[in-house]
Amino acid sequence: MNKLVSISKKLKGCALTSELDRQSRRTDGEVGRTARRLYRQSCRPILRMLRKWLAEGAIEDEYDEFFIFADSSIQNSRLWSEKYKLVRERTPSMIAPEVASAALIAGKAVDFLRACCDDREWVLQRASKMTERDFEDNRDLSNLTEAITAASSEASDRVKKLMFGKFRLVEHLESLRSYLLLMRGDFVQVITDALGEDLDKPAGMILRHNLVRVLENSMRISSGENESEIDRDRLDVRLLEASKKDTGWDIFRLDYRFTEAALENFFSDRVMNRYMRIFAFLWELKRAEHYLRNLWEVQRSWNASLNSSSDQLFLQCAFLRVKMNHFILNLQYFLV
Repeated sequence: MNKLVSISKKLKGCALTSELDRQSRRTDGEVGRTARRLYRQSCRPILRMLRKWLAEGAIEDEYDEFFIFADSSIQNSRLWSEKYKLVRERTPSMIAPEVASAALIAGKAVDFLRACCDDREWVLQRASKMTERDFEDNRDLSNLTEAITAASSEASDRVKKLMFGKFRLVEHLESLRSYLLLMRGDFVQVITDALGEDLDKPAGMILRHNLVRVLENSMRISSGENESEIDRDRLDVRLLEASKKDTGWDIFRLDYRFTEAALENFFSDRVMNRYMRIFAFLWELKRAEHYLRNLWEVQRSWNASLNSSSDQLFLQCAFLRVKMNHFILNLQYFLV
């Protein structure tokens, strides 16, 4: 007993359980028997916390002993990526690293379903079934890995079902592709033509409500009129902070809003900022294409008034415009 005390006196929680497990395997005689008895007893509070985590997505860890840490300051919109972390050094030896990761996903998914998906009924029904799996009396822990893996798979499947069903994840991805990645050609053509004159103005003269009206009209007269209402409700105009020499083209952005916590977890600020960066680049290409198309109209008007001595210069200008337009179109084709 003195040996066990001296070895484990500075340990607690999962670290203590792991040390007792090691001593029970390495030591024979009275010390080994004592270590095995203490090990089984020390497993009980850990298994109790684990069961609550897997069943309810909740952590009751007053003394910071559990191998999953929860940051209560994190909002639901960032729950999946930031709220819960696996503390490797606290993971008990009875749980393999990959199983600990599965446990993290299982409980996190349950909390996500309750807090972000409003799926409390499913969580309660599942919790009532899981209480029948009495982890505390599972002396040899033979079914622990199987129980954790099954819990992780079940919760993950439920999350996927809701994200693809209730929250229409695929439709939102298609909408982002169509509008923020400028893949809906007819809509892009309509809105660039409609906004071109306004966006040529200095940024300080741009009025957001005018741009929003143009956006709504562009969606109505393009193929967007056949889209679901989620596009019209979420697609919006964002104006960046302008510098002195900016025009409307420089500060204009299309934005796609998410108000549901479940979707905000998927489309985090980091993800949407990447969409914005891609949109900014593609929008500059559309700006160049718009100018080149307008230049073609100008060149047509010039053609009638030029004399024969200017024909060669005119042809060079027209050829240069064609090459520039060809490059822009091929770059867009390559990117998308």
